[in-house]
Amino acid sequence: TYTFDRKVIVKSSLSIVNSRVEMRGGVKPIGIEVLPGGSLTLVNSTIEKVSGSYYIVAKEGSSIFISGSDISGAGLFGPLEKGGVCIETNGAVVLNSKFHDNYDYGLLLFNASNSVIANNEFYGNSLGVSITDSSFVEFYNNTVRNNYAGVLIRSSYVEVGIAEIYRMYHELGILPPRGPAKQTISNCRIVDNSLVNVIVSGTNFATISSSECSGASVMNLFVHRSIAKVHDCSIRSGWIGIMLYESPIVTITGNRISENAHMGIKAYKCCSMGILHWLHLEPVAAYSDEGDIRIVGNYIEDNGYGIHLDFEGGPHGYFNRHVKISDNSVSRNFVGIYASRTCGEVIRNNFVENEVHVKGGFEPFPVFSLDHPKACLLYTSDAADELDGVDLGGRRI
Repeated sequence: TYTFDRKVIVKSSLSIVNSRVEMRGGVKPIGIEVLPGGSLTLVNSTIEKVSGSYYIVAKEGSSIFISGSDISGAGLFGPLEKGGVCIETNGAVVLNSKFHDNYDYGLLLFNASNSVIANNEFYGNSLGVSITDSSFVEFYNNTVRNNYAGVLIRSSYVEVGIAEIYRMYHELGILPPRGPAKQTISNCRIVDNSLVNVIVSGTNFATISSSECSGASVMNLFVHRSIAKVHDCSIRSGWIGIMLYESPIVTITGNRISENAHMGIKAYKCCSMGILHWLHLEPVAAYSDEGDIRIVGNYIEDNGYGIHLDFEGGPHGYFNRHVKISDNSVSRNFVGIYASRTCGEVIRNNFVENEVHVKGGFEPFPVFSLDHPKACLLYTSDAADELDGVDLGGRRI
């Protein structure tokens, strides 16, 4: 057992192996700071707070390796880097460890690209894991549970407006930030976080795959101004399963989305690729400004609304576009699909035992095509025998 009662500055290397470290801070917080050129190795060890406050931060240009360890009680009110365990350097490796009961976050990756976070457990924190401005991050086989929020993948530039983008590029000659890219969450269990399980905000090509995401009181998955793919996941038992907000390029495929009290999937203000402001500088946005939301091959079951598409409160003349809903099984929802102010099509879906299969909003959608009912197989008590004469509410016409 080691006792640290003052700040530890690491300029060369520090290895803590098979040890227990007691952090005894006083009025002034203490911490472990790994400076550029230094390295921290933590293996099969425990770091815990006994008194006062402490934090751990690995600065840009340092290196850090954590395996088989337990870190608790870290963090304090004040600068973001002192909220828990903060990694600000590329190539971090964190394996087989527990981060729990920390003040702010369990683990923060900030400008920590090319990092691997695997086989860990995060619980009892305000925010389990924050991956900010970090690209090519692999986050797999982790359990994130019983935090206020589970996993946040975010760009710090997500709120930069189009006017500022234009000024930076055309007047100042500065290439505007595009945001981080290629974060992958796979084979994880992200459950029972109080507010939301996963937030993806301002990132490109984030992927959530083969994971369980359930039990959040508000949203299981929130995608904001991002390009993302969600596949082969179980997303259940929340208020909203998946919320797409100002995210017009998203693929949702191969998931089981069930038992969400209000909505299985909600798309709101996904009007064009121009929402992703950096695309205003790209040829693709000049060629075609339509988005591309694909909801394909999912089981959408036992929700309030299976899929809810709207632009309520948005400016007149704007629509969610372009939304393709195909090859899904939509069953036992109160409303299978609700669509208003949305451009797209619904094709080759099975609608089974919904109270209402498809419903339009108060403001009709301008272009929302439905293929022949035989290709959108409907099963209701009074519709099963006359597919050619059934509308999408299950009533004979």
